[in-house]
Amino acid sequence: MSLTTSAPDLGDQPLVPQNPQDIHITSRPAIAQWQGLGQTSVLKDLFLDINHSIRSDEAFFKLSALVHLKDYRRIRMRIHLFIHPERVQSLTLGESMETQHKLGSGTVCLKFSLSRPMTLLGPTLDLTPRKRASKEILDALEVLAGQRSFAVYTNLSAKLLLSQLLSLCEADIGWGLLRT
Repeated sequence: MSLTTSAPDLGDQPLVPQNPQDIHITSRPAIAQWQGLGQTSVLKDLFLDINHSIRSDEAFFKLSALVHLKDYRRIRMRIHLFIHPERVQSLTLGESMETQHKLGSGTVCLKFSLSRPMTLLGPTLDLTPRKRASKEILDALEVLAGQRSFAVYTNLSAKLLLSQLLSLCEADIGWGLLRT
């Protein structure tokens, strides 16, 4: 008995390997910081997603947090802040010594400057929090969503080369050429 295998028919499409400079980061622990009403505000326990394709100049930035909502008894729901790349006027990279004890060595700071605020996305049902801590997170997410300038601290050392992050920061962000 012999088995034969055949390669799938790809038609006329050439095989395109993924660019090693592309960025695909999902649910990395993060902390956001912004200035408002004369004080510095901080939101912990966030998650950061970054995707950037060099070839197509497409990018995707998202912050999210888990909260308990009244309509969902047993599960925490993820609320998202979507950062439209065409709204990013500048993105700078810095090191973060003050948050390394929370996020580990290799923590970086991504400073965003936006032309318009982020978009807050969540379940279409009632967003009434079930717990006080969830209310505080939701309130902070709403305030952060309205910010045009903020910093995100995260540890990307195990997932991302510095050259990849610099490539993203040096992309044509300020010209609005990155898209979703």
